[in-house]
Amino acid sequence: MDPGPDDGKILHLQSTHRSQAIWEGEELKPLTLRGHMKAFKAFKVPEAVLTYVNNTQFRGITRFCYVPLDADLITALVERWRQETHPFHLPFGEATVTLQDVAMLFGLRISGRPVTGSSEGGWLNLCVRLLGATPSIKAIKGSKLKLTWLHDNFQNVANINSQYQLHCHVRAYLLYLFGALLFPDKTGNTVSLIYLPLLENLDQIDDISWGSGVLACLYRNLCKATKVDCIEIAGLLLLLQLWSWERVSIGRPDIVRSRVPRQAGVAYPLGSQVLTRVDPLACKWLRVQRGFKDHRLGLVVIRDLLDKMVELQFVWQPYTPSVVQHLSPICVQDQAEWTVIAPLICFEMVEWHFPNRCTRQFGWQQMIPEMGSTCTRLHGVSRKGDWSGNYETMHQESIAKWENRMSNIVEPGLPFCGLMSFEDEYFEWYNAITRRIITPLSQTVNDDYEDHHYFYPTAADFQILTQTSMVTYNTTEQMISNMPDDIPLAQYAMIEKMRNMSLISLVNTGQGHLINYQEPRPPSPPRYDFRHLAHRQQVMTQESEEAESSQRTRKKGKKRN
Repeated sequence: MDPGPDDGKILHLQSTHRSQAIWEGEELKPLTLRGHMKAFKAFKVPEAVLTYVNNTQFRGITRFCYVPLDADLITALVERWRQETHPFHLPFGEATVTLQDVAMLFGLRISGRPVTGSSEGGWLNLCVRLLGATPSIKAIKGSKLKLTWLHDNFQNVANINSQYQLHCHVRAYLLYLFGALLFPDKTGNTVSLIYLPLLENLDQIDDISWGSGVLACLYRNLCKATKVDCIEIAGLLLLLQLWSWERVSIGRPDIVRSRVPRQAGVAYPLGSQVLTRVDPLACKWLRVQRGFKDHRLGLVVIRDLLDKMVELQFVWQPYTPSVVQHLSPICVQDQAEWTVIAPLICFEMVEWHFPNRCTRQFGWQQMIPEMGSTCTRLHGVSRKGDWSGNYETMHQESIAKWENRMSNIVEPGLPFCGLMSFEDEYFEWYNAITRRIITPLSQTVNDDYEDHHYFYPTAADFQILTQTSMVTYNTTEQMISNMPDDIPLAQYAMIEKMRNMSLISLVNTGQGHLINYQEPRPPSPPRYDFRHLAHRQQVMTQESEEAESSQRTRKKGKKRN
């Protein structure tokens, strides 16, 4: 069985992709997730600092609380990520995390100048000038500053006596937020001081497109994690997990109850944990107790469930008007820029945003997208070795394209309503260029809760069964149409039975479209002759009257006797 792609022009990096090693039998463990959200919530923010930050685009994020990340779910999504074009390849088409998702879930701005600048050193002096404190030798290494130093020196300060002190504490808190949540790296406990110059003028931090920078960082880490030899992943993984919970039914928890008590007479359309017109949508998932129906599912099972997933299990447009009206206005402030085809920039990271590959997420019919590919050269640029230089100069061409992004925007197409037909030319194109199956044949799954293994049939087994049923149906259908008149009845019945069994197998597994099978229409309601009904009612009335008359006659006869 060939898992694809049939046409390798688009997925030209398949030979080094995780999915290739999995198909060849290599057992890859779930990725180690590098994030520090638990540390972020441990930071006790002074009230004056929180008040200041609440007047910026980071207001919604200050209300986040710790959420455990699902390594199995995130790893299974990474196995479907494609560095070549930046979507997830699902059985029914491409989908991805877009600028819309960043804005709706986190309330970060899309409009503004890119997240970039210089990396020319002088980090100790920078800390003294903008943080008002000098890190110890153990707390700083090159451009990396330990989060514990920020935690110990800037949290829960009783007295902030000047505007300068307030600004220093705001910068320290935002820097901590960047390292612990928005831009975490693989070190586990540091933040890069490369972000600190962007916080020098606090009145202008809302003029920066932090949303596009966060998405560029996530894209870059997803691309790195698709390599066979990669064992860990960083970036804003909470964004990826919440994107999945909003759209994919597999691995999604149930909201058991809110941690915030309800007040009588107050309406809570998104749950009592969400402050109406204040919070971004992420708060719907963060301030609640969750129950996982699929908590025993491991990576192998989630991977295979995604192989078997059908379009009905995916929500293309979760941000309905009834949801949006209760969110912070900042979530929709930049909606005109959600569909720009442009490079996303975060210092050394330049990653392309291709919303034209997933137009169903914006309510438009998906067409075959124009050829577009990420730049392999740009993927090779990194901060390793504490590189010193100016990224604005290095990426000036990409920065110019970002600044001119509104000239390259996806135009609205035909409205997308419901499901696309399998006969659509998009599916014919997509099936030829995609990796159709990730999980190899006949998986044996370890049960961590009981001391035994069990056989787990995979989507690949299902595909073989489907292909066998399709060949059987087409062969028997042709035999029946060309069958001579003198064939023995028993032989004819056996062939017809094989045809019907293969037909039932295809239809019951949702694969009837492969043989152009159309569901029979429900029978039309019977057409009644109302003249007949009127006559029948007249006869019944007459019979009833005769029965009542006969009964009265018998009663009178009994009385005389």
